[in-house]
Amino acid sequence: MRFVTLLEWLRGLVVLDGALPLAVWCLPRLVTRLLPGERWPIEVLGVALPIVAFLVRFFAGLRVVRTLGGHRVIQVARGILLFVGIFFLLVIDTAMILRLVMPAGAFRQRGDLIGFAVLYTAYVVAMALATFPLRRGSTAEGGGGSRIA
Repeated sequence: MRFVTLLEWLRGLVVLDGALPLAVWCLPRLVTRLLPGERWPIEVLGVALPIVAFLVRFFAGLRVVRTLGGHRVIQVARGILLFVGIFFLLVIDTAMILRLVMPAGAFRQRGDLIGFAVLYTAYVVAMALATFPLRRGSTAEGGGGSRIA
């Protein structure tokens, strides 16, 4: 495995799995600034945005999994990890957005924060395992396996 490949993988993990959730969490806050006192936009975003983000992340992740190649069983396992990880993030996304319309202090107790940290850690670990480049190249070069179109 090339060092550059590991750096690319790590960059993707940090950017897509670190910064992208922040964007999903910040958009509703921006809406509350633009439409102060209105609850309905946040309630709609609290339902629609996590679902849209889930679908976008899942299909983009499947594309990454397919480009990694490997045996069919490995790709299925990666797809399952991808789904489970993104589902954890869906739960966090929904809670982070709906917290904006909940009473003060909602999801701010120590146990809630620990729960979010555990879910987010599970998400990042699942994404890291699902997208980790085991081998690169063709079978003739001693790496990778058949690709799924």
